[in-house]
Amino acid sequence: MKPALKSTPALRITLVCNTAWAIYTYRQGLIRMLVGRGVDVTVLAPRDRTFDLLTAMGCRCIELPVASKGTNPRDDLRTLLSLYRLYRSIRPHVVFHYTIKPNIYGSVAAKLAGVQSVAVTTGLGYVFIQQSRA
Repeated sequence: MKPALKSTPALRITLVCNTAWAIYTYRQGLIRMLVGRGVDVTVLAPRDRTFDLLTAMGCRCIELPVASKGTNPRDDLRTLLSLYRLYRSIRPHVVFHYTIKPNIYGSVAAKLAGVQSVAVTTGLGYVFIQQSRA
């Protein structure tokens, strides 16, 4: 009788952004490839109309409170604490953060939770789009 083979747990990857729409629009190819290879993909973002589309692709979507253009420190602390709690419960192998607030607060939360993370910087950011006040 052969000994039972231990199955290796699926790789768990989490993608975090200040809009689910951006994950759906710009990371579809990545998500399809990961899911196709058996990776457990979780998306953390504020709920919008793309949650159902992401779920249909094979992702798990969890609503994340992010005030993307807000400046209230309480809102940012809430985002940081939510991310920390989610990372402790999901236990992803690696997290990819997109956009500025997830990059900052998500990286801190990941460090505190003992989770590997990558902060992805794209574009110039909202600050550089505004008209100069000078």
